[in-house]
Amino acid sequence: QKGTASVEAYDAFLRGYVHYLRVTPEDSVKAFASFKKAIELDPNYGRAYGALAAVYYDASGLVALLKGLGVSWHEARARSIQYLQKAAKDPISHAVKSRMYLWRRQHQEAISELERGLALDPNDAACHLNMGFALTMAGKPRDGVEFLKRGMRLDPHNPSRYLVGLGMAHFCMGELAEAAGLVEKAMRLNPENAPSWAGWLAAYYA
Repeated sequence: QKGTASVEAYDAFLRGYVHYLRVTPEDSVKAFASFKKAIELDPNYGRAYGALAAVYYDASGLVALLKGLGVSWHEARARSIQYLQKAAKDPISHAVKSRMYLWRRQHQEAISELERGLALDPNDAACHLNMGFALTMAGKPRDGVEFLKRGMRLDPHNPSRYLVGLGMAHFCMGELAEAAGLVEKAMRLNPENAPSWAGWLAAYYA
């Protein structure tokens, strides 16, 4: 579902989403610009507001993205909440809400949000990624692995976040060498975000 009657707004959204998935500082800035353009073309475009919420929430977890957007951690979180209030009920907004619940360790609430998102679009890669994280943090890493692998198949050109998630899942299963190898690969593929993931790698080696 496009979520807008404006072809130009939908085009801007799609262009922005390609950049959003790449998870680099430069791409985050381009994603932000495209989503803002989509909203200018259609001020009621709820899906674009959800995408902006996702851009800022990602930045609050990855230092390199914060620098690219030129905001502090607190500003990123505040803007994510602000945009989420105008977002449509679609997979993107459900994925962001799930991460907010997960931050507060409300695992079941996070999983429920993602179930709603996947019911709307079973092929949404971001929901699969976040379901993998949520299940791992809820003590079900084996179930999480299946969602992470499915997400990577749906989004094959941007594997780094899925690899980090798989590393966490394998760590929780006690498979330390596998966990370290997956995160190292993610860091090679996406060196901009390596500092944010180095802590996980240090834990696996420790």
